Amino acid sequence: MGIENGRLKQCPKTPNCVNSQIKDEKHFIEPILIAATPPEAKTYILKILNELNQSKIIEVDDNYIRAEFTSKIFRFVDDVEFYFPDTK
Repeated sequence: MGIENGRLKQCPKTPNCVNSQIKDEKHFIEPILIAATPPEAKTYILKILNELNQSKIIEVDDNYIRAEFTSKIFRFVDDVEFYFPDTK
């Protein structure tokens, strides 16, 4: 997890990972586009994450957020990463 060479790290070979910056069709997901600057988008997403009961913010950097979501019944933990690359 995290950023490597200005991109989200690659998914492992397991099927339970998606990445909006990967060319592998098996793991690709469309990115979430927000009509805002990267800092504005980051602030907005942090606000949402802080309001959700099942989320826990794990890491926050200048252009990156990592959070965990725990399912209510089985207590499975899903990792979510948000990357805010410089759009210049």
